[in-house]
Amino acid sequence: MNEVLVRTIMNFLHFLDSCDEDVLDDDQAVSLQEEIAAILSELGAKDRTQLSKVMSSVAKAETDTGRKASFSSMFENLGLAD
Repeated sequence: MNEVLVRTIMNFLHFLDSCDEDVLDDDQAVSLQEEIAAILSELGAKDRTQLSKVMSSVAKAETDTGRKASFSSMFENLGLAD
């Protein structure tokens, strides 16, 4: 699993979750989050396990408390946990 791509996805999802409605309409943000979750749900069990590990590693390395909290729950919030 490519950590750079996972970090990119995580940062984008965090942006969608935290940006003001003046920047992006809430409905559009939710729609994009759901689309990303649907794509990631196509991963097989082995790849999901790897994704979970990389996301956990990224979350542990994050120093900003708000981003850390967002990153820590992201895998489950995307509905990817079995």
